[in-house]
Amino acid sequence: MSRRRVHLGVLGVLAWAAAAALSAPPAAAAERRFLYVATPGIRNYVDYGGIGVIVFDIDNGHRFVRRFPTWRPAPGNEGQAGFPNLSFLQLLFGYRDLDELRQAYADCWYGDNDTRAVLTAMFPKQSGNVLPII
Repeated sequence: MSRRRVHLGVLGVLAWAAAAALSAPPAAAAERRFLYVATPGIRNYVDYGGIGVIVFDIDNGHRFVRRFPTWRPAPGNEGQAGFPNLSFLQLLFGYRDLDELRQAYADCWYGDNDTRAVLTAMFPKQSGNVLPII
């Protein structure tokens, strides 16, 4: 083998190694794990719990990192009806009617008779079947 071919071969390998080193992705920073918790507030009292997302650092003993407020109601804008937690699902799927729901949950409320009429008409109590998916 001639000396010239050896030099060209070495230069080729060096060029290939340099290109590979330049195109390699940068070393990734240490991955951090966070826990995101949605805070719905209590009824329409956003001062107690607030409405937003709270971030905790899992790897650092669930240390508080940041709070992101997502929505703040305008003063006097309470809405037409209120349902705590997942109680509205019972109305939605017909398990309970509006009066039964108000008896079971003290925090369920509606603003006026028009709102009551709409909720009663849209979500009547009905029997349902739950079938397993196999």
